[in-house]
Amino acid sequence: MTTINHWGKWIDSESPVTGVLSSNSIAWEFVDNEICLDCEQAYKEFENGTHECEYGDDCNCADFLECDSSHDKIIGDWKIDTKDGKYDVDKTGEFAAIVRETTIQVVWSKFIAKGAPCSPCYPGQIDLDSTGEFLAYTLPDYLLGKE
Repeated sequence: MTTINHWGKWIDSESPVTGVLSSNSIAWEFVDNEICLDCEQAYKEFENGTHECEYGDDCNCADFLECDSSHDKIIGDWKIDTKDGKYDVDKTGEFAAIVRETTIQVVWSKFIAKGAPCSPCYPGQIDLDSTGEFLAYTLPDYLLGKE
């Protein structure tokens, strides 16, 4: 077993941690449960009247909201925590991942792969696009185009 301090986070080669993949690694046509966190937050602001529009009070910004690749999204199996209303991993499912503009962070999964520690941008996480000895959560094969 190898243990290292990776930018302030301790990881070892036998315990899986968050796996990081390029967003180009995923077969998007098989993703069927994407939730855009940025759009959800904007719609909440529209509903409760806290959205500030630069075009004035008469603007209906909700009609112009467009989801794009710059928005943070979640895919996989998540549940809403009844205490704080935030999303939490549903460990009865297959996986849970966060999608950012260029990367996917698999925060939990039934599937595990090996990789190398990431750059300092992702302390304590494993780059699944690189060869290495550290375990990390990964996406199922059908989302990686391996089936």
